[in-house]
Amino acid sequence: MNEIYGQAKKVRIWLGEADADTLKTFTFLQFIAAIKRTRALLSSAVIKKGLAELFGSESLQPIEAILCSSWFGRRWIIQEAILGHSIIVHSGR
Repeated sequence: MNEIYGQAKKVRIWLGEADADTLKTFTFLQFIAAIKRTRALLSSAVIKKGLAELFGSESLQPIEAILCSSWFGRRWIIQEAILGHSIIVHSGR
């Protein structure tokens, strides 16, 4: 599998069907990734503020919902997500 994913120019990951919070969750994860790229530390205050702004609550439930997708239960996800040269994540249509 290392060779297959290591040679892949593009890996597409489908997380399953989407619900109303899926787009907000992806927006939140992009927000966190952008902050992490610009500074070494990511404070819990920043995370809580981002959650409150997008979801109206500091609850991690929308993020947990995506992490409970069957994709994350598979053993080879690390290879898919790390070895591919370009990763595209899909949810829903």
